[in-house]
Amino acid sequence: MVYYSILAIGQNDYMPKNEFEYLFCVLVLLFSNILNTIIFGNIASMASSVMHKSLAYQNMIDETNCTMEDIKLDEIAKREVREFF
Repeated sequence: MVYYSILAIGQNDYMPKNEFEYLFCVLVLLFSNILNTIIFGNIASMASSVMHKSLAYQNMIDETNCTMEDIKLDEIAKREVREFF
């Protein structure tokens, strides 16, 4: 009965009264849960992709900085390399 009150408006004006209505409510709730899972899964996937790209860029910059330190570039050349990326 708790799940069906989600579909109610106001003071439980609309509630399933026969088996067909109960079945319909169950199917609507299952479909909405599946739809929510798909939507939130896609949002999480997009956020993960953005974070992965950001992390890859940061790693590239870190490696570039280490390489510039190893070959002892002067500060002007380092700045130009950083501006390139």
